[in-house]
Amino acid sequence: MHTICLDRDGVINDDTDLYYVLQPDQLKLLPGAAQAIAALNQAQIKVVVITNQRCVGRGLLTEPLLQQIHQRLEQRLAQQGAHIDAIFYCPHDKQENCTCRKPKPGMLLQAQAQFGFDPAQTWMVGDSVTDMQAAEAAGQPCALVGTGHGQASQQQRPDLPAYADLAAFVDAYLHRRPSRPIG
Repeated sequence: MHTICLDRDGVINDDTDLYYVLQPDQLKLLPGAAQAIAALNQAQIKVVVITNQRCVGRGLLTEPLLQQIHQRLEQRLAQQGAHIDAIFYCPHDKQENCTCRKPKPGMLLQAQAQFGFDPAQTWMVGDSVTDMQAAEAAGQPCALVGTGHGQASQQQRPDLPAYADLAAFVDAYLHRRPSRPIG
């Protein structure tokens, strides 16, 4: 079974205008993200979201409201023929030193246990160095996208495969093309 793990903010939805998505109506899909996820769905590839949501730990957002935001995400994707198979999130702030918050691999390990996928064959796609560190710690290949914080992250980790956005990664993944530089 093939699976792709995706960070949420900066990969699927925009996070450049707001530091956190705190209300369902603030969630704006990035151009091409829904179509990219739909292409993975059509190829029978499971799509799992792995996201840090420290705004919960900071008291800026409740978990029920976060669930509403995730429902909005799923609705927006469904409107374009796409779906997510699972969402794993860490509600903790950095200071809580939990095992689930990226760059630790806890959420990825939980997803591996739940879905039984081979970590060596399951890509993690993100826009931050912490996404990449979590994937590496979980034994998964990883790729950066240039949306969100991806361009700055690419400068920190030029050794990693990099794509302009999620759509470019999915196109390359489905057609087995090597990565192209962000930009």
